[in-house]
Amino acid sequence: MCNRFDNDVSVIDLKSGEEIARVPVAREPVGAVATPDGGSVFVINHLPLDRTTSADVAAVVTVIDTGADAVATAIRLPSGSSSVRGVCRERLGELPTICAVADVCRPELLVEIEGIAFSRRSTG
Repeated sequence: MCNRFDNDVSVIDLKSGEEIARVPVAREPVGAVATPDGGSVFVINHLPLDRTTSADVAAVVTVIDTGADAVATAIRLPSGSSSVRGVCRERLGELPTICAVADVCRPELLVEIEGIAFSRRSTG
């Protein structure tokens, strides 16, 4: 579960529903998707770590190794990029994903976005 304003992701035990760990990510995680094998989680971060006055301002997709509950790597998007959809398609192929875009930067509008992903696996 993405904890947007804490800049981390909660690891949840699916049997108990309890939080068992938190993994620090870049800035304002707003969505996450697991790979089909469950080995990695790709976290979409709303804002970059950079200052807005930097020459290169780009969002980051954080990749979490679920076996270690730790960041494996960060994928920096091109400067000025705000489109995570293309990165998800490139990295996850045909895995169904949902990308939601909303104007959440108005003072009168407060939206907390959380995401959870499930993968249906064939048992036969």
